[in-house]
Amino acid sequence: MYKNYPIIKASSKRDHFVQFNKNSKIEIIPNKELLLLLKEKSIEKAYGEANKDLFEDIEILENIDYISIIKDIKFQNLKQIEALYIKKPNIS
Repeated sequence: MYKNYPIIKASSKRDHFVQFNKNSKIEIIPNKELLLLLKEKSIEKAYGEANKDLFEDIEILENIDYISIIKDIKFQNLKQIEALYIKKPNIS
């Protein structure tokens, strides 16, 4: 769906959604672990939305072309759409 990777999106104050390449699953990684992982993989820039103060050494590029992404989605003629849950709802 996206053309540039890795993609980082804040999921809470403590962790981020991350997808490292087109074929990898979206993971939820705590901030401290994510910083170490990005340094280990020598990643200097990522795409998406993240706390820039937290990722001082990594350039976060927020210019994702959402129009192109939407145009590339292949819709199927289904009567029922299955929900996609990445993170369990925080219900109390």
